[in-house]
Amino acid sequence: MWFFQTMTGRWLISGGLLAGWYAWSPFFLPSRYPVESQSGTTFMPSMTQWTTWLVGNDRTSREFHAWLAAAHPGLMHTYAAMVVLAAAGPFLPGVVRKISDSAAKSRREAEERKRTATSSRPARASSSTATAEPENHTEGATEEKSEKELPKPPPIMELRVANGVPVPNVFGPDALLERWANSTDAERETPAFTAIIKSRTKNHYAMPPVDPKEIEKLKESFPNFVDVLDFIAGYCAVGKISETGIMALQPLLLVGPPGVGKTELIYSLAEMLGVPAEVVGLGGNSGGAMVLGGMNSGWKGSSPGRVASVLAKGIANPLFLLDELDKVPTSNTNVSNLTDYLLGALEKTSARKMMDEFLGPTVLFDATRVMWVASANEATKIPEPLLTRFQIFHVDNIPPEKMPPVIRNIAKKLLKELGVTSSIDVDMTNGAIDRLAVMTPREIKRIVKNVVLAAVRESGKNGMTKTTVLIDAESVDKQVNHPAVNGGA
Repeated sequence: MWFFQTMTGRWLISGGLLAGWYAWSPFFLPSRYPVESQSGTTFMPSMTQWTTWLVGNDRTSREFHAWLAAAHPGLMHTYAAMVVLAAAGPFLPGVVRKISDSAAKSRREAEERKRTATSSRPARASSSTATAEPENHTEGATEEKSEKELPKPPPIMELRVANGVPVPNVFGPDALLERWANSTDAERETPAFTAIIKSRTKNHYAMPPVDPKEIEKLKESFPNFVDVLDFIAGYCAVGKISETGIMALQPLLLVGPPGVGKTELIYSLAEMLGVPAEVVGLGGNSGGAMVLGGMNSGWKGSSPGRVASVLAKGIANPLFLLDELDKVPTSNTNVSNLTDYLLGALEKTSARKMMDEFLGPTVLFDATRVMWVASANEATKIPEPLLTRFQIFHVDNIPPEKMPPVIRNIAKKLLKELGVTSSIDVDMTNGAIDRLAVMTPREIKRIVKNVVLAAVRESGKNGMTKTTVLIDAESVDKQVNHPAVNGGA
């Protein structure tokens, strides 16, 4: 047996098979079949002649081969098969062994999946953000899984990014599949969890920086953010010449009164950079880190956090706005957990292996490319360790003399949000601009929106023709005297 396992032995055995076929094949030819010569006579060849013609390559042998193929095709096919077998014979054991090993590996993996499906799921440690025990309906969270096969994972999402730079999947496709295999029925019914599993593409994408001149264009709409925009433009310039070619940004903290345009700036910046924008309102938030880092899956209504959910869209460098960071309730025991989470997320080293409480420790994702911007009315109310992670900018209200272009841009963006840019124009009198110039961008947006909605309603417009809505001082005063709920700005 050892002789057959060596390559030399295989060649000798194969050669012997071929030689034996040459030697013994004449015995398979019916001796009663005569051979017709070129002169037209027939004769009965001897065994020596049969063998000579079969292995020869002269003219007579070739004629014999042609006659044999016509008279006895089955024998010639067998002869050709023996030649192929003899030539490939030395390699067949290796091929067979590879096929056998692959089949054995598949069987082992199938058995392992079956054992995992029928065993109880290990209970993960309770979330550090939890302040109460999970409800009674979850006492069977560690019950044995059904012996039936787990449902197939949801299909992989189609990710098409025109200008993105390919980066490794921030979650890891294998880790996501393992997490799905260990999931419960309740977890698989959670939309955010399913969306994350769908994001198991080989690559995600990080958006490249834009031309710094594009950032400069935002100064007309946000003249009170000039220093902030110059800072961001500097990062765009550096990103253009960096080896990675990816847009990156140091965490920013915008400190200023409400309504000066912080949220609008983030949305405009994200649109220009081509990245998702996620605004997380922290004012009055009692959930601590759970809003960002998820809630343990043993809790009723639990779900992955906002960070993992946004990264599941396939863009590795989204833009997050932590709105009202100074308004997090200080009496809540979860505040320290939120601070700890942010300290980890804002440091590149720890952000490389972030954990979502819902996904558990088997899925550690890379959040190093996430761009963070926080807003606050008073920086003194933010914990000092957290404050040191940000580049701080103080933002004031826009001076009245710089408001006219800002007001027109607010009206233009509002029409775009309403989806009526093709059917409605807005025109403002100087008196209306003077009235609006002393207001915050948030108040301006609210008033312009109410005037446009009222004008369209009263005109009975059917969308067939384009209408111009005139905003004058009287219409502005009318809205000022009718308070409305402020929109985000």
